[in-house]
Amino acid sequence: MHITLKTLIQSERWRRPAPAYVGVIVAALLVAPVLLPTLTEGFPPTSDGELHMHRSISAALILCSGMGWPRWAPHFYQGYGYPIHNFYPPGLPIIAGLLINAGVAPVAAQLLVQGLALVLYAVGAYLFVSVFLPAPAALLGAAAFTYAPFRLREVWVQGDLPQLAAMGLLPWVLWAIARAAQKPGAARAVGVGVSFAALVLAHHGTAFLFAPVAGLYALIAPFVMREPDDDAAPVIPRLGASTGGLALGLALSAIYWAPALAQWGLVNLQALTRGSYDIAHNFVSLGELLALSPPLDRSAVNPPMPHNLGAAQVLLALLGAAALRPRAGLSRRARRHILLGLAGALLCVVMMLPVSEWLWRTIPMIRLVQFPWRLVGFAELFMLPAMAAALVVIPARRRDRGLLLGLALVFLTVIVYIYPLRPARQFDDLSPASVTAYEQQRGGARGTVSADEYLPQWVEKLPPLAPVPEDAAAAYTAGRWRVNVDARTLPGDVTVTYDDDASAIILTPGAAFALQLRQFYFPGWQATVDGAPVEVRPSEPEGLLTLDAPASTQPRRVVVRFAGTEVHRAAEWLSAGALAFCAIVAISAAWSRRQNKTRGIAEGLPVKTAAALTVAALAVALVNQGVMVYTDWLRPRSDPAAPPAMQHPLHVRLADAQGEAVELLGYDLSTDQAAQGDAVHVRLYWRALRPLDVDYRPFVHWDSLTGAETWANSTLSMPGDVPTSRWDTGLYALDDHELHIPGDAPPVVGNLRVGLLAPGSDERLHTADGADTVYLAALRVTGEWPGDLPDIGVNAGYRLGESIRLQGWEARQEGDAISVALRWYAGGEITTAYTVFRHVLGADGEVIAYGDGPPVNGIYPTNSWAAGQAIPDEAIIPLPAGAEGPFTLAVGLYDPATGARPAVYDAQGVRRPDDAIVLPVAGP
Repeated sequence: MHITLKTLIQSERWRRPAPAYVGVIVAALLVAPVLLPTLTEGFPPTSDGELHMHRSISAALILCSGMGWPRWAPHFYQGYGYPIHNFYPPGLPIIAGLLINAGVAPVAAQLLVQGLALVLYAVGAYLFVSVFLPAPAALLGAAAFTYAPFRLREVWVQGDLPQLAAMGLLPWVLWAIARAAQKPGAARAVGVGVSFAALVLAHHGTAFLFAPVAGLYALIAPFVMREPDDDAAPVIPRLGASTGGLALGLALSAIYWAPALAQWGLVNLQALTRGSYDIAHNFVSLGELLALSPPLDRSAVNPPMPHNLGAAQVLLALLGAAALRPRAGLSRRARRHILLGLAGALLCVVMMLPVSEWLWRTIPMIRLVQFPWRLVGFAELFMLPAMAAALVVIPARRRDRGLLLGLALVFLTVIVYIYPLRPARQFDDLSPASVTAYEQQRGGARGTVSADEYLPQWVEKLPPLAPVPEDAAAAYTAGRWRVNVDARTLPGDVTVTYDDDASAIILTPGAAFALQLRQFYFPGWQATVDGAPVEVRPSEPEGLLTLDAPASTQPRRVVVRFAGTEVHRAAEWLSAGALAFCAIVAISAAWSRRQNKTRGIAEGLPVKTAAALTVAALAVALVNQGVMVYTDWLRPRSDPAAPPAMQHPLHVRLADAQGEAVELLGYDLSTDQAAQGDAVHVRLYWRALRPLDVDYRPFVHWDSLTGAETWANSTLSMPGDVPTSRWDTGLYALDDHELHIPGDAPPVVGNLRVGLLAPGSDERLHTADGADTVYLAALRVTGEWPGDLPDIGVNAGYRLGESIRLQGWEARQEGDAISVALRWYAGGEITTAYTVFRHVLGADGEVIAYGDGPPVNGIYPTNSWAAGQAIPDEAIIPLPAGAEGPFTLAVGLYDPATGARPAVYDAQGVRRPDDAIVLPVAGP
């Protein structure tokens, strides 16, 4: 029989459901449009991508040198070592490191792991939703979850691969729990354990936030999954499988989390809660969460991508909520998941808004998460059931078309995000030794972190941060573990050579001495001298690894290795035991399945739907890769010297030692008046004037008018999440700052000033006139003066000119000085910046001491006073030697330009002589 395409389409086979695995394959293929440019366009120039690649190279070195589970990176922090893998989950670096050791280039290894993470999103979401909704709806939910703007922002802008992968694992954990609660068994409990352990080993922040969600779902899943007509196992076995699986996951991942928790007090983790990492600086607004995904300006290094939930995602979730109606015919299982998901999404939205700050500061350890906007990914996960259920709202006969329309909606709302924002980064050579150049270039990113959060507590003073010695760099590149001697402390008659065997150090014969090594001390180091164990200790104040080398007439062989502590070994045994249990269960389940010869393959997508979606996904991927990547159709290109959205142009050039380096094009300012405790948003527009080989740090200050005080400060590790060394001279860069005004800041007018700091220091770039900051605008802060205004005197009732009152005063002799406290009141607008004169008069009425100066020590001139405001003004006036009281004090104002005093009237309207207010001075 001759079969044509037409007869095939019209046949019953074309309409019948395909096996379930076909749906999984189609879900994976939906990722093709973004996966193809991810794998073929090279390494994207993201904020964090390179540092995670260096961590993968570090894991490859440790694995290659036979040091076991990665914990200590000896070549990080300029060759002083860093416990990065002990505290930051090494799961993804291990996978990439194994690929590197197998011969895959580091960039390719990182991209392969990233591609796998993207596939995790679509397949995991599809499997989870398939538990309670039909396969077509599950595909729609998978596409909406995968193509959320937050995901693509991670791929092209942020580059936090562990977080990207961890978010993709979330639906896998939920799917495993749902299956275990639906049909309990050891194999399904193992599925829960493996998926949860993978999450913990991928990203600690995501796992920390998700652990309560997973625990709650494991407790309620046996009830949520139950239908009235279920002939299912009793609740207790189902509860045991779901919660026991999570306990198994904790045991599997104990090799990481147990030592990290046990030793977290030995490092500087609190640095993650200070400065720009404080959660108060990282909330988002409701408007940003609901914003559309804007077209991206190709003239921008980092065109703004909001932390938004996604227009299609929000719309589908709202439509899905309509499926809760009884006429939609959803199962109870599906309705429960939709309701719980929408409640969770709403909670996430509230937790990302500033109103939730008190909660972030109340829950223990949660501030270490740093960025409330991480919950965007969680909100999208919680919206997943409702997004998928949007298809169920459509009549059954039209759902094929509805699925295509839904997928088109998801795709079109983020079409400007599915291909690279900027040309790929090129790396000539990457090795363990190349991290030194990265750390030097990034300045504050020593150890591939920005806040020194994993610096051991014994390091009270940093040693000289010179590059890694050449011989050590060569050893690292060759895949050998190496610990160098700190040459500064070697006796003059001792020389050092290094054995090819790991970290063996050969010392020439000589007297006993304290051998100091070029590695930071941390619990877990072990050392031997000629095979005999010796004690290791930290030096003071640099915290370097130190041991005693005994006197010897023969060469002394010192071997130093990081072997871990008892906590490390106990955690390793626990994880090994859990892994063995999982292996036994898996083998048993496979054998049982083979004996019973059951496949358990359920029906899924109609064949025609699967075929149509496969063709559509591949076609879109080819068009995106072959056309969109190379065009400006959906991305405008503006004048890089005049960004179209910039409100206030400046065009100020800043120079370093090599000449003009960066131009501040201009800025946007959310307001020029803020209350105490408010945040002021400042967006800066920068442009590189020449290729830069260092990474400058931007700051925005709210300073006093005198420049003597800084009340608010926003200093970032890089402008706009893109290092300056990656700026193209033909592009501009956006740099957003949230300047938080302290609640105890004085309610005055100050100056907004910005600048750039050199990496690793406080040295600033300068303008042509030598200034190290650029003035933006004046910012007025309103509110109450810190503390209570002093209760000084009574309402004096003195009026100076038309708008100034002296409300109260206090003058007291304190030793050899007069302490003066005045309280002024601004009754209206004041146009003159007056100087306050405070003259101490002796018993004969003659002036014996002067205390003239601008009010409030110069930080708040009178022409900046706000009408209706009371202003405290304090001063100390030294007395001349031998002066004897009683004293009086003459107080008033004068214009420093002319010397003219405003007229002074008392409470009865009588003008005071000399336009001065004479006040008594209390004795000591």
